[in-house]
Amino acid sequence: MDAEVAALRPPATGKVQLVTEAECLRVLTDDVGSRAIEVVVRQGGGEDVVNARVVAVSVGSQESIALLRRSRTAKHPDGLGDNGGCLGRYLPVIRSGQFFRLISWRPLPPIHIKSFAMNAYHDGTPDWPYPLDVIQVGGQMPFWEEASRLMRPAAHLVGAYSLFCFYMSEALPNIHALFATATAW
Repeated sequence: MDAEVAALRPPATGKVQLVTEAECLRVLTDDVGSRAIEVVVRQGGGEDVVNARVVAVSVGSQESIALLRRSRTAKHPDGLGDNGGCLGRYLPVIRSGQFFRLISWRPLPPIHIKSFAMNAYHDGTPDWPYPLDVIQVGGQMPFWEEASRLMRPAAHLVGAYSLFCFYMSEALPNIHALFATATAW
């Protein structure tokens, strides 16, 4: 599964609506503070409250922590999910980047392939037998549309003849990983 297949294509059930150009500001709970029931969303300069049977917070490590900290209530004074004082602690440190693999002397058609990845098992510990690195082909992405006007022609040239590749490396979680940053929120 990937974002295109799992989230961006319209679901067959018709029970999900994709909202773009919006920012989730806070998660609201019921009166008891035991269940998330609404989110406050900013879109087009205004704020709306959206009711939901299920609220999933999945905006990356740092942004998820920030959202949960902004969602403080009387029941959760340090943020939602911080009952044990661990919100923002014990997180892996992830380093990521991208590179572009030239694969053709002719421009490529728009393609999406996410079927090839290499995982590396290094610098682990005996109690962590999982991959710590991944290199994955992401296909073609119109990254040049986000480039400055000056850089856009060069970026488009690179993108037209190459595949976007993503790499990620992570360190094992520890109490100090993001706590200093998370407490500032």
